[in-house]
Amino acid sequence: MHLGTWNTVAGPAIAAAKTSMVLFFFMKLRKSRPAVRFPACIGLAWLAITVTLTLAEFLMRFPVMVR
Repeated sequence: MHLGTWNTVAGPAIAAAKTSMVLFFFMKLRKSRPAVRFPACIGLAWLAITVTLTLAEFLMRFPVMVR
């Protein structure tokens, strides 16, 4: 389905929903021990840091022109 500029928002939103379903339903992360949950949280935090830094670098390289 063609969403125009909303493809940029819809893609990561769908990916995040799929990831959370895998983590909570298939890996049963909610019912697991803290020794399993802690590394999973650290992994998600590291992913957030890398995505944030990549986005910041991309926006600094190609500044958005405001009219």
